[in-house]
Amino acid sequence: MHRTFASLAAAAVVSLGTSFAIAQVAIELAPEVRTSFHEHVTTSNIAPVTVGAELVVGGVVPPEITFHPVPPTIIEVAPELEAHEYFVVDGHIHVVDPSTRTLVTIIE
Repeated sequence: MHRTFASLAAAAVVSLGTSFAIAQVAIELAPEVRTSFHEHVTTSNIAPVTVGAELVVGGVVPPEITFHPVPPTIIEVAPELEAHEYFVVDGHIHVVDPSTRTLVTIIE
């Protein structure tokens, strides 16, 4: 009985730790930043990519996808994106941490 409880408690801690780690990865952007980013992508003719896997915030982006640097005009209004890059899928902007290939936000 004690061993089962200890196992369940350990699983809960690991599960909570994973949820907490994923929650720390996400970046929330103000609506005006999202709009500016969309305008940049539209006027820059950034080619969209096709992805065969589901993309979720906190997940790792497949290695075959190449990224674009976040433009300086966006970094001016959202400095938290300075070390990030992005790619486009189906009109949605996917912002990633290129050092870990972790998806940090999706701008729809």
